[in-house]
Amino acid sequence: MQWLSDVARNLIALVFFVSVAQLLLPESGLKGYARMVMGLVIVAGVLGPVLELFRLDYDLQRHLFLETPLAAADPYPYIERGLSIAQTAQAQLTRSARSRFADQVASVAALAAGDFPAEASVEWEPDGSPGRIRLRVNAGPGDPRPDPDRIRRVVAQFFGMSPGQIDVGVTVGEPGPLQ
Repeated sequence: MQWLSDVARNLIALVFFVSVAQLLLPESGLKGYARMVMGLVIVAGVLGPVLELFRLDYDLQRHLFLETPLAAADPYPYIERGLSIAQTAQAQLTRSARSRFADQVASVAALAAGDFPAEASVEWEPDGSPGRIRLRVNAGPGDPRPDPDRIRRVVAQFFGMSPGQIDVGVTVGEPGPLQ
């Protein structure tokens, strides 16, 4: 309680000092700036004790803000909740990254084939790395046939994979299933 009375006494003295200083200021264009500076001094005087409250030792903070004694607080529900939130966030980020990876595969295949593939899918390894890429490129009846080996090499080189991990199917005319 002594701390609170000291804070109140210091704030009253500070406000009194600032009020007297404002009365002694001359009537000029600088009076507005001086009032602003004095207002900042009062704000700093109010914030000082608040910041000092946050510098209290850890046990007292837990008692004040969590309203439970330190020995009675069980951290395991909080840890489990945090792990659950982390796993959910990681799953969302993984889905998003895998979707973007498949889009990038389709874009690289389009550069190699001259047209976007009809299908681009990625099979993932258990460690999260891409294991196999499957592409299906359609060519119209009168269009030149894309070179599957070139597409395979370009995609494999771009993504740092072996050409054996890339399956490219080219269909002429009516699109069919990927072989």
